[in-house]
Amino acid sequence: MLQWLQSKIALIVAGLILISSLSTIFYIQVSSMERDELKERCRKISGVIEHIDNIDADLVRKRISFEEDSKGIFVDPEIKSGSYMVEISEDFVELKSESDSVRSDLTADIHLWEPEELNRTGDVDVDDLNKRDSLTEPLIFEAGEGDILIRKLRLSHDRSYRSHIFISRVDDV
Repeated sequence: MLQWLQSKIALIVAGLILISSLSTIFYIQVSSMERDELKERCRKISGVIEHIDNIDADLVRKRISFEEDSKGIFVDPEIKSGSYMVEISEDFVELKSESDSVRSDLTADIHLWEPEELNRTGDVDVDDLNKRDSLTEPLIFEAGEGDILIRKLRLSHDRSYRSHIFISRVDDV
């Protein structure tokens, strides 16, 4: 009788180990899929910004939208586990879910304030640009709550022209 009970306990323990192993593998797969979704969306947003920086033009405007039927480049606001947060700074784009985050670095000259504040008729003071940048917080919002407006302007400073990317959030979708 004791051997029979021991064999049943051994089978139950083996079954529990097998079930926990399978559930761990399943959890890792789901987590990996969520990370891949975040990576794809992060690359899309940063890719649009970098692409705009590489266009040879004085003025370029693009909109990244989280609504499928709106004007602009669509980025899905949902991942398998729900929504995610978007953070855009002068140096990177970062997407954060409840369990993970991914980041993509930016190489363009990024400004997170409205370009309408500039005097574009003459030379732009680089110190003024840097001061405005230092006073500006990163854009942080939940995906789907507004769009991202990206504008490229070629600004004159020190008798040369250089392109700058201005990124802002647009709430009226």
